[in-house]
Amino acid sequence: FAEKLRFEPKFTLSGYNVTRKTTADLYAGIDTLPVDVTYNLLEFELAMDFKLINYNHNFRAALGISKYESSLGDFFIPSSHQFIKGTTQDYFRATRLTLDYTYDRTYPSRNTDINSVGRKINVRYEFEASKINPEYSVDEGGNLQTVYAKNNLHKIDATWSEGIMPYPNHSLTMKLRGAAIFGKQVDSFYDFYAGGLIGMRGYPYFALGGGRLATAKLEYRLPVLQKIDMRISPLYLDKLYFSVFGDFGNAWYGSHTSFNDFKKDIGAELRLQAFSSYVFPTSIFFSTAYGLDEFTKRFNGKNVTYGKELVFYAGVLFGFDM
Repeated sequence: FAEKLRFEPKFTLSGYNVTRKTTADLYAGIDTLPVDVTYNLLEFELAMDFKLINYNHNFRAALGISKYESSLGDFFIPSSHQFIKGTTQDYFRATRLTLDYTYDRTYPSRNTDINSVGRKINVRYEFEASKINPEYSVDEGGNLQTVYAKNNLHKIDATWSEGIMPYPNHSLTMKLRGAAIFGKQVDSFYDFYAGGLIGMRGYPYFALGGGRLATAKLEYRLPVLQKIDMRISPLYLDKLYFSVFGDFGNAWYGSHTSFNDFKKDIGAELRLQAFSSYVFPTSIFFSTAYGLDEFTKRFNGKNVTYGKELVFYAGVLFGFDM
């Protein structure tokens, strides 16, 4: 008998803190000084997950708070013999409401993780009230104030994956993605990105960014070794799959674009499914892709060219789909 679906929400409270340190050049008059820079990202999220209709339909509502800050280390200016003490400043603050809907109708099998077949849909709507890029001003009373650029943004990000099995243990999958930030163009900090490991692999992650995004991927995957049954301590090797894929897409600003601006790539991937100590799933992959279109963008006053080169990826995870 089918189990009756009940409304049983699951609540989670999460906190994230990421710190990164680097160095940067600071220009102080005639002096160029190397300065230590620390970035500190802090986020909290309260979420409720629940199912409706049936067990294939998953919903999530979340409230998140973010605070990103940067810190400059102490430095000395030789020309003026001044010692400057380091400072810390928040460069981004946000409160966001996120609504997620996920439909998962993949067919269960012993190869589902490495070679899933079926339908997956995810739609995310996000409202974000944020402040970014502070500047200083002096009010009428002579007081120093910090003024932020304020943005109230509505965002949507949707993906649709459809996989069929043309032959036993083979799969042909089409994946579509569309995303948009509604309203006027805002700072590139908010951009969606179409490239990288989770997108068009023929181009680095930051190569294709904008307030609008549309991509399509077609991939064919087939087994190379179905039952390896070999141990290389501490790994137990189970199966190996190979795939070829192609991408078509772009990211842009504004409400209009042209298909002539869309980029293309082709690539291949090897997936090795294993287990660590016979217990923990271990997914190993290696892929390479070639961007068929060459284009140039300007970053920090420099022209950077992308495309017409091989890009390589490798990783070890608990699962293949990200």
